[in-house]
Amino acid sequence: MAHVAQWKKDEVKELKQLIDDYPVVGVVNIGSVPGRQIQTIRSSVRGEDTQIKMSRKRLMKLALKKSSKEGVSALADHITGQAGLIFSKTNPFKIYSTLERNKTRAAAKANSIAPADIMVSKGNTSFPPGPILSELQMGGIPAAIQGGKVAIKQDTLVVRAGEKVSPATANALARLEIEPIEIKLELLAAFEDGTTYMPDILAVDADKIRLDIATAYQQAVSLSVNSAYLTKDTASIGISQAAMKARNLAINAEIFEKEVIDIILAKALAKANALDSLTREKVKSAGEEKSEE
Repeated sequence: MAHVAQWKKDEVKELKQLIDDYPVVGVVNIGSVPGRQIQTIRSSVRGEDTQIKMSRKRLMKLALKKSSKEGVSALADHITGQAGLIFSKTNPFKIYSTLERNKTRAAAKANSIAPADIMVSKGNTSFPPGPILSELQMGGIPAAIQGGKVAIKQDTLVVRAGEKVSPATANALARLEIEPIEIKLELLAAFEDGTTYMPDILAVDADKIRLDIATAYQQAVSLSVNSAYLTKDTASIGISQAAMKARNLAINAEIFEKEVIDIILAKALAKANALDSLTREKVKSAGEEKSEE
């Protein structure tokens, strides 16, 4: 029987304990994230009852298999490449959001694959004429001397998504301080209460959801009031509108009720004053015409 190093046994034991203790367990893709960035992310999530643990893939899979938490072993299928485990007392959606907030940008490496189109915008640079002009041109960036400085002549798509970044292009982008690569810990899957959540489910736009809920509430209130189907939330609005309509009807129909009689009399007085003024003007005008004759 092959001997198993004690440190491996201890590692599996520690991972199993974390899996059992934390309500949420996830798998993160570390990929090419620099160690410094990983430490920064670790520090940022620690205050949210969350921690990240990296280990060998075989040991993480074994710990998941040994866990007493029903269904969590399914996460082992998502441990590929450079992976780690994330443990949290929050929820999968918050973990995803936290990792998204902690993403940064980095320069493109030579021969790496562009995850998205890489554009260079037209405009002036701070570089004086020199070797950089040819470096940019070799990198596929249309550059020229303009006003004593190096300038980019037009907006240019230098690398399409999925294409390889050539060493010359990587160097040119770095000289322009363009960082087209997004660096983040990618949540591959998260487990909570017997359910495994995938990234497409966790990628929720919280602002849009809040706006949708607010819009739906406003529409529900309008429907309730306009259809006279009142609830405890809309009864006050419906009664206020009904009272206003009844008041307006009484005023316009000149129904002498104590709540509106003062308004009706005020309107009548205004009309009488207007009629009196008009009559006086006509009498005055008629008198002036007669005197002229």
